[in-house]
Amino acid sequence: MFESLSLPDILKASAIQAFALTVACAAFIYLSKIGLLPPLASWMLPLAYFVGIFAGALWLGLAARGFWKLIDLGEHWKRWRLGRARRKAVQAYIPHMSEDDRVIIGYLLERNQKTFDCAVDGGYAVSLISRGIIVSAARRGQLLDMERVPMKIPDDVWEVLSENRDAFPAKFEGTMHPWRVHWMAR
Repeated sequence: MFESLSLPDILKASAIQAFALTVACAAFIYLSKIGLLPPLASWMLPLAYFVGIFAGALWLGLAARGFWKLIDLGEHWKRWRLGRARRKAVQAYIPHMSEDDRVIIGYLLERNQKTFDCAVDGGYAVSLISRGIIVSAARRGQLLDMERVPMKIPDDVWEVLSENRDAFPAKFEGTMHPWRVHWMAR
């Protein structure tokens, strides 16, 4: 039975298995100390200590790795950095926006509207889409009408745009949504 065991196989144990082995070794040592077990060979107690300490260390390592995966600080850090970079990029792009882009953002800010529907090609909002200021809000597997694709402005981008509200026209002139291209203009 023990011939087939190797260190890589032992290290593949789950946290529950390592914890169970630690508890089993601790119980074995305790029961031998209080005299509940018959006399043991001289090698058994040191082996139980070694296996118990080894399994305990393995369990602590696996538990720490599981905790790290649970809170996933690396992913949170990466998401924060990407969001910060996106906010800076949007802030830097505002002075260079075209008039169409300004009208679209002004329209959405005036109505406090983060989401809207547009044609599949993006219409006049295509440059805002290409910059990531406007992103698709469609869910995976969602069926879409080619003229009503859900779009949204991410929350972190919305904050930057809201802070710079004065850079966008407050009143929109017209009857159509500013991102839509009239069918006769296509």
